[in-house]
Amino acid sequence: MTSFRSNRGFSLVELMIASVLGLMVVAFVATMFLSGNRNYAQDERFARMQENGRYALNRLTEELSGAEYWGGLTTADPSSAGIRDLAVLATVLASNHCGVAFTPGNTTRALGNASGTTASAAFNCINASSFRNGTDVLLVQKVISPPATAAGGANPFSTSKAYLRTNTSTGALIQSATVPTDISATYTIPNQNWTYWEYAPAVYYIQDTGIPSLHRLKLGSGLTMEDELLTEGVEVFHVLFGIDTDSPTDGIANRYKSNPSAAELASAVNARIYVLVRSVDKDPNYEDSKTYTLGDACYKVGGGGGCIALTDASATSEPAKYHRRVFSSTVMLRNPLFRAQFLQ
Repeated sequence: MTSFRSNRGFSLVELMIASVLGLMVVAFVATMFLSGNRNYAQDERFARMQENGRYALNRLTEELSGAEYWGGLTTADPSSAGIRDLAVLATVLASNHCGVAFTPGNTTRALGNASGTTASAAFNCINASSFRNGTDVLLVQKVISPPATAAGGANPFSTSKAYLRTNTSTGALIQSATVPTDISATYTIPNQNWTYWEYAPAVYYIQDTGIPSLHRLKLGSGLTMEDELLTEGVEVFHVLFGIDTDSPTDGIANRYKSNPSAAELASAVNARIYVLVRSVDKDPNYEDSKTYTLGDACYKVGGGGGCIALTDASATSEPAKYHRRVFSSTVMLRNPLFRAQFLQ
């Protein structure tokens, strides 16, 4: 005979206890899953900020370290050999010069804390409506290594680009319809043959059409300034030029300026570069109330206290919901001698 007690089910109390324990387990697992997801999203957010910030800083550092490099030219002053035939640039950049012109003593330019109006006035390729107000514009002109070679070489000459033709003591900016016959000739002394270095002006600025981004205007193969997105999430870059004000100069910066004149840039010996990067996506659980100091400028969500306001150009404006970080570096300006020659 089977006992009634041995066949009975769970009592109501037991069922309720089991249900509660089961819900607790489910809640614990769900909490751990959501926490893991949040941590993963946070790690991904910070890793991307780190990557974008380092890339932007390295790009600007590399550009400024090579500013005004003219292929080993011992002088860039056209009155004493140097770079001649400067008028050729009017033809080279005739279709779209974007405010970029090779002028001795003015091949590096900086606009600190610019507005869309001032940025567009100086460089007409920049759209004033999409320019991020309160950020910098930087023009750097130079040639890039290695020198060009004949077709089939490591860096073949292109008839659609502009080049500096130099033998270290004199040079000219040119555009050639054919590969020069002397481009692969052997370099001999004292008959110094020419070398050809690609001319590479570039304008850096911040564009904001939803996600603020570092952009570059560069001279393309069609000899027009082409806009290029470098990296997203860059809200600000700011450059302070260290100027040696001593006479005679001792190579040590005594003053830093973000809007130096051509004469002051002639004595610039280094540059401090600051980059403010934000996360690309919002964090609904975060509220940014920090003040970010970038040299002689400060930035803050909503502004105030003499700081420039950080805003969000996207449709739903919540600038405080982004994480931010400042990156900085100091770079020596290797080629200030060239600029100084024109202004003495």
